[in-house]
Amino acid sequence: RSMKRLWRWARWGVLGLIVLCGAEALLLRHPGACFAWSAGDAGLTLHSDLPFTEEEARAVIAQARERLAASPYYGTGRHDAVFICNARWRRLLFCVGNYRAAGLNYMPLTHNVFLSGAQVATNRLVTPAGKVVQGEMTLSYFIAHEIAHSLTHELLGAWDYQRLPSWLKEAYADYIARGSVFQRAEVRA
Repeated sequence: RSMKRLWRWARWGVLGLIVLCGAEALLLRHPGACFAWSAGDAGLTLHSDLPFTEEEARAVIAQARERLAASPYYGTGRHDAVFICNARWRRLLFCVGNYRAAGLNYMPLTHNVFLSGAQVATNRLVTPAGKVVQGEMTLSYFIAHEIAHSLTHELLGAWDYQRLPSWLKEAYADYIARGSVFQRAEVRA
């Protein structure tokens, strides 16, 4: 009799886990209701839980696109959405599996990109610890970096993408994210 009860609880536990995973997947695919501010166009939209102006968003998006132009696989006809999770509860909800990451991408589930936080007006990413990232790694850099992961995943497919060594995934994403604005000659010197 206790074994029967144990199996019943196990079935309910598995069912609960399936429902929870399904709800999380649905939320990752359709997170818009959790972000009050957005701006962008048909190709790239920026969403945040903190206010920003249309001009600020356009400047960040333009710089991200300039960086993405370094990839022959980035073109018209695609739409990417970037969600900036400034509030801790949003990071916990949308940065599943890696709360400390600056940015996450859940391909092939969705084209949505989730960032740990940002100051859109100054084109700066804010880490989960609250530190503003300085230097050449701007908010535009992080947007382009995460979208480059999507591009690589789409090009190779899920199986081959997972088989790539991490250093290669990150190197290509970094190359694209640095884009034409990266001063390679100065860095070599």
